[in-house]
Amino acid sequence: MKDNETTVRANVLALALGVSEVYLKTQILKGAVPFHDEMVKRPVPQTRVWFLSTLEQWRPDVARRCKVLLKTLEDLPLTA
Repeated sequence: MKDNETTVRANVLALALGVSEVYLKTQILKGAVPFHDEMVKRPVPQTRVWFLSTLEQWRPDVARRCKVLLKTLEDLPLTA
C-alpha cells in the first residue's frame, strides 16, 4: 500500500454508488468500475480496497462521497 494513501473498502464504495456489494462486483467484472488497487488480508475475510486517488480519476463525484462516508465513519463513536 502507498504511504499515507487513503483507501476505500468495497462496502464504502458500494454505499457511495448506492448499490449492493454483489452488484458492485458485477460492475467491476463488466469494466464499469475500476478494478481494486489492493487486497487487504486483515481483518478476515480479506477485502478489496481502492486508493482514493484512483476513484478521483475515475469519478470525482463518487470519490467525494467516499470521503464524506469515511469521515463520518471516523467520527462515529464505537459505543452507542
